[in-house]
Amino acid sequence: MTDINVSAEGAQTIGLEAWLGGATVAEAAVEVYQRPDLLARIEEWQRRYERAEQSDVGERSAGEEDPLAALEAEGEALVAELEASKSVWFLRALSSDDERAVNEAHPLPEKPETFAEKPPFMQARPTDAQARAFTQAYLAWEERKRLFSVEHAAEADAYREAVTAALIARGAEKIVRALSRIEVGGEVIATSITLDQAQSLPARLGEVQVGKILEAIDAATNLEPSLPAPFSRRGSGTTQD
Repeated sequence: MTDINVSAEGAQTIGLEAWLGGATVAEAAVEVYQRPDLLARIEEWQRRYERAEQSDVGERSAGEEDPLAALEAEGEALVAELEASKSVWFLRALSSDDERAVNEAHPLPEKPETFAEKPPFMQARPTDAQARAFTQAYLAWEERKRLFSVEHAAEADAYREAVTAALIARGAEKIVRALSRIEVGGEVIATSITLDQAQSLPARLGEVQVGKILEAIDAATNLEPSLPAPFSRRGSGTTQD
């Protein structure tokens, strides 16, 4: 193999702007299935196959159909159908400007009023009277806290719903900004996604798969570039003299 050496003089002729012109941000890839419902069918098939295996202990006469063979063919078809529904989503790292824009577009609501009264405390080595007084005071404090929660329950529920809505909206916005391309069977089927499409993903693909997409965005954003281990068989247990 020929070593490629770049001299200092040659490196200076490249130019920083030219080098930056070819720079890219990190990406992460995640497998997303169009038909995750097939996982339930495969799981149900596995149970039927295990039962058939346990009952298939005797010898069959000549020409008798093998029930396991039919089940195996069914299982292979289900797995092939699931594999055919697989796509690979490539997601770019988000910049700090992206993160700031997403957060500003979908701000979190202000926190509602909270019960700020601190609980009473017991003195060290209290007398019986002090212990009884503390118990009464603590029970009264708990009742005031309970009443506060009851009175402000609607505010707390509205806050939780608003936070959830903001986080969901942020997630959809991140997917729109981060999507590089989607491949199915090695072919690119999309290089972008609309906000409406991103918002519909939880209903179409399920919360878990959308969570995987968002995790991949975070992984790309926080990835520290490094060279992978070389693809070599050296060190696999054989030595060369």
